[in-house]
Amino acid sequence: MSDKPKRLCKWKKGDYKDHLDELRELVADAKYVCKHCGRSANDKKALCDPAKIAD
Repeated sequence: MSDKPKRLCKWKKGDYKDHLDELRELVADAKYVCKHCGRSANDKKALCDPAKIAD
């Protein structure tokens, strides 16, 4: 997308279509969920308001 990764919470529909491989990497074995929008990721830096998913 760019040099500085955009938080997954800010992605729009077109971003998902255009960057599917990057999306797969971000959500594989998700460990965090955004408390604002509900998206999940394996790196808390990819979300705007992350909370750890209980093991």
